[in-house]
Amino acid sequence: MKFHKILIAIASTLFILLVVTITNTNSLNLDVGNAHIFSGPKDSYFGYSVAFVKNGKGEKWILIGAPRANDSFRPSLTEPGGLFRCQRDLKPTECSFVPINTESTSGNWMGVSIDVGQQLILVCGHRWISANYNMNGICVELGRDFAQSRARKYLVDPDMQTINDTLIYSIGAMGMSCAYAPTGESRTIEKAIGAPGIYEATGGVVKHTDFDQATDVVHFPTLRQTEAQLYGYAVTFGKLYGGDDYNMITGGPRDSMTGQVKILMDKANNFDLKQQIPGEQVGSYFGSAIATTPLQTGEPEYLLVGAPMYAGFDRNNWNIVEEIGKVYVYKYDSADGKMVQTQTLVGSQSEGSRFGTAISGLNDINGDSYYDIAVGAPYEDEGHGMVYIYNGYQGGFWPMETQRIKGRELNLLTFGVAISKPFLYNSDAYYDTLIGAFMSDKAVLIYSQPTINMDVTLRIGDTVTNDIIRQGTDTFTVEVCFSYQGQDLPNEAVVEFMIDIDTNSTGKRRRVVLESGNYNVSGSKIVQKALRQTCVLPPYTVLVQSHTDLFVPLVFSTTYKIRNDTVGNCLNNVCPMVNTFNGEQANPTITGLNTELTLQRPGCGEDNICQVDVDVIAKTKFINPDTDLIVGEKAKFELDVQMVNNGMDWAYAPFAEIEVPEYIDFVKSEPSDVACYKNSATLLVCQVVNPLKSNDGKHFNVKFDASRAPVKNFVISVNGQTISSDTNPTNNRKDITVSVRSKVNKEFRGDSFPEIYVTKGETGMKPVTHKFDFENNGPSALTSETKFVAKFPFLRIDSQDIFVLQQFIVVNVSSAINTSVRCWVSRDNVRAYMAVTSQDREGVVSHRFNIQDSFNFEVNSMNKDCQTDACDSFTCGVSPILAGFAVSMTMNFTLNPNTLAKVQASVEDVLKEVKISSEVTVDYPNDLALIEQEKGTDTQQATITVLPNKPIEEEVAWWVIFLSILGAVILIILIILSLWRCGFFKRKRPQKPEAVGLMEKECEPVPVVEADLAEPVNKEPPFVEEPVHEEIPLVEEPANETVSSEREPLAETIDETKKLVDNSGPDEVTGDSNKV
Repeated sequence: MKFHKILIAIASTLFILLVVTITNTNSLNLDVGNAHIFSGPKDSYFGYSVAFVKNGKGEKWILIGAPRANDSFRPSLTEPGGLFRCQRDLKPTECSFVPINTESTSGNWMGVSIDVGQQLILVCGHRWISANYNMNGICVELGRDFAQSRARKYLVDPDMQTINDTLIYSIGAMGMSCAYAPTGESRTIEKAIGAPGIYEATGGVVKHTDFDQATDVVHFPTLRQTEAQLYGYAVTFGKLYGGDDYNMITGGPRDSMTGQVKILMDKANNFDLKQQIPGEQVGSYFGSAIATTPLQTGEPEYLLVGAPMYAGFDRNNWNIVEEIGKVYVYKYDSADGKMVQTQTLVGSQSEGSRFGTAISGLNDINGDSYYDIAVGAPYEDEGHGMVYIYNGYQGGFWPMETQRIKGRELNLLTFGVAISKPFLYNSDAYYDTLIGAFMSDKAVLIYSQPTINMDVTLRIGDTVTNDIIRQGTDTFTVEVCFSYQGQDLPNEAVVEFMIDIDTNSTGKRRRVVLESGNYNVSGSKIVQKALRQTCVLPPYTVLVQSHTDLFVPLVFSTTYKIRNDTVGNCLNNVCPMVNTFNGEQANPTITGLNTELTLQRPGCGEDNICQVDVDVIAKTKFINPDTDLIVGEKAKFELDVQMVNNGMDWAYAPFAEIEVPEYIDFVKSEPSDVACYKNSATLLVCQVVNPLKSNDGKHFNVKFDASRAPVKNFVISVNGQTISSDTNPTNNRKDITVSVRSKVNKEFRGDSFPEIYVTKGETGMKPVTHKFDFENNGPSALTSETKFVAKFPFLRIDSQDIFVLQQFIVVNVSSAINTSVRCWVSRDNVRAYMAVTSQDREGVVSHRFNIQDSFNFEVNSMNKDCQTDACDSFTCGVSPILAGFAVSMTMNFTLNPNTLAKVQASVEDVLKEVKISSEVTVDYPNDLALIEQEKGTDTQQATITVLPNKPIEEEVAWWVIFLSILGAVILIILIILSLWRCGFFKRKRPQKPEAVGLMEKECEPVPVVEADLAEPVNKEPPFVEEPVHEEIPLVEEPANETVSSEREPLAETIDETKKLVDNSGPDEVTGDSNKV
């Protein structure tokens, strides 16, 4: 049969875990010292389930299930299980086996669950196997006098065992849990029996009405089968939504792996799904234990759900703490119309304790009108077990247990696996309880102690008014008075007491002292059970020693107890005890009586209340001229705080709470009368030494170190406080947002080695290195990945390498930090990372990336200048680059000596040079809010220039020659025109011959004038024009003189002048050669 063996194994394992008895109980102050232990057969699991019953004769019996016990009435069976009935001090034996006519088989586990209704007892064995070998489960109903029994085999229909290979009833395991409806009316549903194995272990509940007249199987067909939700693992009833209708509640601890509880509403003898409550944690077994109880009589009942396998977390050691257990508390919210979670209970949170395996409501045991509960943790304390008592109060259930009952103290194992309903076993007015410990084959009867509700008063003498000790008061008196109330108590008892004065004084010396010189006094007093108090006389005198710590109350602590030997006979040795819990109070725990007095405070009102109005002004200061916090190793900032008291009274003990992120470190504060200290990783408290009087203020400065700050804005909260009463708290708090930025002073350069290559008659390839250096000079670190995007040239012409990148690129970083370096090529938004080898040498880590596999170097290419050409590129990411650290990237190339010729041939032109450039661009991280200070640009080039062996003679273009000649002609013309306009070409004409002859005769020889040295003279003899003489007026000569006689001396003079000129050097001739 499909899944049959698997599901039987799962069911068997889960059923062995722990069955939880879910009942309404009543217990609080349980008298462990007088506990009575019942014992069963060895290894019978005696104590796996427990209950009380009272028969028609008034006899009180204790019922204890032992699901692995042998039946002496059927010795042929092996461990069919059974039910034991016990009475304390019964002779000859306290416990006896109850014979049950059930068609039992071996391994029934009869007694795995028990419940007692208004008329009958129901006991079940979920592992009962039918004649067809189906594990259907069986229950037996007994009369309260054990005289009759009926077997309840609701899942034996042969047609419903397996349908289409689906397991319906065949491993139903009915009886895993059971519960009677809390009513005696036969018209209503009488009982519900859990069957977690039906329908492929999705589970369900068998409900029975009118004494076998109507039986139905409630299951949940919408659940996905084969997931073993195990509904029916626990079942109970309760009035959860108010009114008279009961709800049936069942748990499926494996539903959705977190567990779930289903609440069904009773409608016309049928149940409809009302609400589902999911669990919180996977594997917690939420819903394996459920219970209901009201908080007060008449109210809708609370729902308590156990998750015993819940795992916690140890924050100190960062470990998972398994199986600590947890209990969830739900109550009805009329506004939402459903049950809502109100609190959780967690016990000691010790590993493996399985807190919440058993849960019971306890009714009101201490007389405060609030119901209480008990929770079992059967595997706590190395498997000895523990039971926790929680008290009800105004807000629900007090989160701290008021009592722990330890299995170790009773020498038991698995103590707390089952807890009974409350029962008046010893005939007093206080309910008793029964707790199972199946691994010890024991069950423990624990009586509840009667509670004494004490009324205690400490009266203060008349010299103290309104509980204020005025300045100048030296002494006063105190007087303690008692009375008590409660059920089953004597009319009088002796109260033993102690009064301790000024118990919370913070000084070495208390502020008040008794007249005897002591700080405490003890005594005893016979007290009456009455409303009127009995006082201890005479009163005690108290002396005032100092008037300090004005806001620390003077506490007079009075503790007390009843002396047991004065309360008469204790029933079954269970004596009354003083009640220590009152749920009607906001703080319900009672540890005695604490009476508070106060010392008068100067600067405050007559009521000793100091009403103030503290205002806070705060601002941050950064290193000028920055208006932001710049991250880095030296990042610091200051906070200026001003506290002002605008109230009429004094502000005592003013202080400021400064909240900063945990990475901000406090350095110091100024001035000295303000003391700052770290209260936690994120809270700094700055205390002002002196009070702030009315309209008084205090300024102080706090310095912080932000060297660990990330690049993320944060908020500083300053909250001004005082122990005085602040009438306007709205202006106490100031929130300051700090803008955080990064700043980088960088140096970035690219170089080529060599920079110039002159073409020579060589044949081998020449090495060329392009190196790019990036240096972060701070103040901030580049903590995120900085990308260096590199473009490299590649020249390959006619399948011949011209300029080619070699196999490896090298990225060097400092080895002082753990730096991540990776290089990749991006294609179609997909990164292909390069293979890398790294080597640390002399403080530098060298990373060699193999680039050959990332590019095709077998194709022709003419990408020589990456500023303009479409060069191939790759990217290298470096993280982090701290302030003061550098990164270098080296690309090695080979250069063909014939580069110039090859390039010229390819471009069909004559080139004077060829420039080959690579380029690297820095791409800064976006998450660092970078304020960049420029030192160069973010893109750098490395260039090699290839030159020819000698300069190339270039032909002059014809148009250049033409324009040159044309310009010269135009210049000459302009010079001639200028000279003409200046009269340079105007000359004196020679006179007629007869005049010349006459002139020659009359003129005398004239000496030559020395040349002006300032005027340059041509080396060639100047052209000497015929001298032009000034006109000489004609003079009549005598008739007897002839002209020829005078001509000879003049001609002679001219010849001499010519010779002088011809023989003169450049310095001997003036600029004006016409002057003779």
